Amino acid sequence: LSLKGLTSLSLGKAGEGEGEGEGEGENEEEDDMPWRCLGHNLRSLVLRKLPKLVNLPKGICYLTALESLRIVDCEGLESLSNAGKREGEGEQNDGLPWRCLGHNLRSLVLRKLPKLVNLPKGICYL
Repeated sequence: LSLKGLTSLSLGKAGEGEGEGEGEGENEEEDDMPWRCLGHNLRSLVLRKLPKLVNLPKGICYLTALESLRIVDCEGLESLSNAGKREGEGEQNDGLPWRCLGHNLRSLVLRKLPKLVNLPKGICYL
């Protein structure tokens, strides 16, 4: 199974809920649902060889039981925040998802991420 064309780890479809007020919030809640279900059980997550993935999914902050996170060979990844912006651009990063992951995360591997130029401010919570 190859997921090299994967651009997002959320369930939302491009364009849905945009500019519709209530629809936008509902769509965001749906995107978070699989992450919420995994949150208390998932101990290890590997994101590997996903060249079109640009940002971490917003729902990753629900993975509070995560002990090991490996992000390897994701050539398009520009940010380790879930805000959709590179670190230092635009709004101040509040530390999510790192604040939520900080209690249990014991291993973090970041390798072959050529577009990643800064570590997130929130990494201090680990």
